[in-house]
Formats: sequence, structure tokens, C-alpha cells
Amino acid sequence: MSDEHKFEIAVGDIVQLSPKHPQAAFRGCLLIVTEVKGFGCQGFVQSVGATFDEPGGQFYLRPSWELMEPTGGRARWCVALEDDN
Repeated sequence: MSDEHKFEIAVGDIVQLSPKHPQAAFRGCLLIVTEVKGFGCQGFVQSVGATFDEPGGQFYLRPSWELMEPTGGRARWCVALEDDN
């Protein structure tokens, strides 16, 4: 952990996006970390499909440290990182 931020995260961790996120659609969303970066991380918010028979997709974001907080949770399945599920 560096002096620049107050927590550590790793691939597969779940963080919550700030209610002050500049894109209102993502305020308060849970994001699965796919890469840790110097500025924060890259990760995705999983969406649902258009119908119950269609898989959803992933919205990739790159939040800075001040726009997220760790939840202490870990994703068991990272659909975007796995070949077949």
C-alpha cells in the first residue's frame, strides 16, 4: 500500500463506487477489480441481460482511488475473466 491511498486491493476484490462518481449511472455500484493500477483500478460492473434467457455484459470502468472503497468481498466467479461458465 502506498501513501497515495489508504487501502489495498487485488484482482477479484469487490469495491463500491462512490456516490459522487462523475457518471451518475455508476454511483454506488459494486465493481469487480480486474487490474490494479497506480491511479486506482480497472474493473467491471456486471449487468443483466435483456431477458432472463440472455447473459448480461460487463461495463468496464477505471475509477481512481478516491472514487471507490473496498467492501472486503471477493468475487467467486469473474465472468469477464473466465472462458466458459
